[in-house]
Amino acid sequence: MEWKMENGRPAPAAAVDVAEASSVTYRVPVGILLGTVECESDFRLGVVSSAGAVGPCQFQPKYAEDYYRYAGFRFDLTSWESIAGMAAIFVFYAKLGAERYGFAGDDLWRFAMLAHRYGQNSEQAKTLQRKGRVDDVERMMRQNGLWYDTPIPEEVPGDPDSPEEPEAPQGPEAPQEPEAPPEPEEPDAPEEPEGGRPAACVAQGAALWAMTKLGSRYSQADRGAADAFDCSSLVARAYAAQGVSWALVGSAIPNSSQEVYSDAFELLWPETYAQIGKTLGGASVLERATQAGDLQFLCTDKSTKRANRITHVTIVVDGEEIVHARSTRYGVRTDPLTLYRGKACALLRYNPEAPLRLGMRGLRVQALQKALNARGAKLDVDGIYGRKTEEAVARYGAAL
Repeated sequence: MEWKMENGRPAPAAAVDVAEASSVTYRVPVGILLGTVECESDFRLGVVSSAGAVGPCQFQPKYAEDYYRYAGFRFDLTSWESIAGMAAIFVFYAKLGAERYGFAGDDLWRFAMLAHRYGQNSEQAKTLQRKGRVDDVERMMRQNGLWYDTPIPEEVPGDPDSPEEPEAPQGPEAPQEPEAPPEPEEPDAPEEPEGGRPAACVAQGAALWAMTKLGSRYSQADRGAADAFDCSSLVARAYAAQGVSWALVGSAIPNSSQEVYSDAFELLWPETYAQIGKTLGGASVLERATQAGDLQFLCTDKSTKRANRITHVTIVVDGEEIVHARSTRYGVRTDPLTLYRGKACALLRYNPEAPLRLGMRGLRVQALQKALNARGAKLDVDGIYGRKTEEAVARYGAAL
């Protein structure tokens, strides 16, 4: 889709792509996301308001940790990724509006927009003030042939309890009302789900993070730069942004043939790590991994000398699309889920509680080795689940 701004120019395609993906993921009307960004920043990434709000959605950096709790995941306040964060926060606000003030239907989203702009306890939000933000966004939606027409979901991954949110204004434009919003209150920390964020929420956050990098250039030489990725650095950095460690898996930013062994993921296909690359899977195999954040490991170079034949990796967006750093020509882009049919080496899903298995590498394996050594084993604590670790588990595992 395209979003035509009021100045006549189209909104940046990368911003629209993130808004569309976030709308599907969180069931938030895409029009209120794009309209809010236009009101807040005119789709400018580097804008900083006089109040210190930053990025396209005009978030206050001093309240970043609160935003992350409301959204259920961490995100970059200054990039297009912040649109995904705003979508998740809008759901939080909509639920709050229903529970606290009895709002329903489209008024839930009007409350969410006003809470984002003025604060959830502001008079503007509590009275659903139409003049200003709501009227502006609704006018923009009509101009683009959009309206609300999206229900509030019953559940959102990682949705916290209802804390108080800071009420400082967040946009570069002045509020329509002459009075300043109330002083921000110290929010109560929402309770995290037992054991931390659900794995599906972490994986979803990684997929959304990758979507915010659409259009970035492809470079192996500059794979650690802010504006450049190769296929494996996009995956590693997307998950690292969610707090997932790649320590002991390979290099600081591992390549795709190393990433496949991370003990933070479970192997969906094939059955064992030893079988990776022995047989290449087709479309029916690729269709086994359709959850946001699932990883496809692929052989795209028949001449590769890598033992597991993996030369490329992609992140699943949903049951229809992948996002990946494809090549120098294409950069970071989306493609159909089964683009690489006949080239699948392995499929992985983020699951930090998956049983440890022969072939895995990482901090969980290292912790296991330390525990086994404490019971009499004499293993190298290298984080690699090899034959010696397997034998030690068989001998000492019952005592763990």
